[in-house]
Amino acid sequence: LTSQSFIGLPYMATTTISLILRTTLFAILIVIIGHLTFRLYEQKGCSVIMKTTLIRIGSLIIFFLLIVQPALYLIIRALENNPNSAQTVFEFSWQQINSGPFFFFVIVLIFNFCYCIYKRWLNFENPLFNEIRQQSVQLRSALFVLVVGIISFIIRILIPISNFYSLMHIGYIALFVGMYCSGLISVKNSWVTKVKIEFSMPWLIFSLICLVPLVWAVYYSGSLEEVSGGLTSQSLLLSLWEPMACMGGSFFVETLFFKYFNKRNRLAKKLSKLVPSVLVLHPLPIIFFILIFKMITLPISLKWLIVSVLSILTSFLIAATLHRLPILKRIF
Repeated sequence: LTSQSFIGLPYMATTTISLILRTTLFAILIVIIGHLTFRLYEQKGCSVIMKTTLIRIGSLIIFFLLIVQPALYLIIRALENNPNSAQTVFEFSWQQINSGPFFFFVIVLIFNFCYCIYKRWLNFENPLFNEIRQQSVQLRSALFVLVVGIISFIIRILIPISNFYSLMHIGYIALFVGMYCSGLISVKNSWVTKVKIEFSMPWLIFSLICLVPLVWAVYYSGSLEEVSGGLTSQSLLLSLWEPMACMGGSFFVETLFFKYFNKRNRLAKKLSKLVPSVLVLHPLPIIFFILIFKMITLPISLKWLIVSVLSILTSFLIAATLHRLPILKRIF
């Protein structure tokens, strides 16, 4: 390797970690949605959960399309000051529908409706599933990682995840379906209260160890093209690594918070109520601070840290302010 080629290593590491964070955070949210869906279905039934999902998630999708996306467009146009851009707000919004909160809301909408259809009309016992249930938890976890990883790899041969507008990120769909089902199964079997942190530790540690060759796979390929799809060893490595990291990370975070942080606390209660609003609003401060710090000369890692902290704080402050407005209080 030449000395010049090492210049790209920090960029490749940053890109890889960004990809990892995006994957694992979405997966954790999908697990939580699985928890909530199961509980709501058991308490209220099919018609209520479908109505609730359609109204609440549907209204968030409309809000994102009509308010958040145009606001993002205006922020970008104002701060970048690019008079040569002929892109309209409608074109911008159309290009962004497969990303961020909008994508997440649509996924939740689809998953919840599919779960209701399954429970209402397709709920049946499968001999193979019954046999799998008799195996140890770690063996079932290993099967989950293997099956989800192989299916993701096969899908990404045809539709790489680097293709940003690839049918609602279909390259991730196996992972998200798997994590959603994990959320359903975990609440059904009270995993969070029964499973100890030690269960997820081997997966978490192994995924962290495998993170090193994953970063080098991106670095060696020179871009995300070979890692994000196609018949490549890098794509296979990423496809197998993702469910492993999500299995370890999701259940480690949940069991950790249940054991040490899930206590009656006024601040935690207030912040938890703000989370759905923060999920909707966070693109606004993120884009704003990214464009501001583009004009400031700082190391990219430091910019990333500052923008992350400022965006989180600003998102919660905006959400808290909106929750105090009488006209919006009832909606939230």
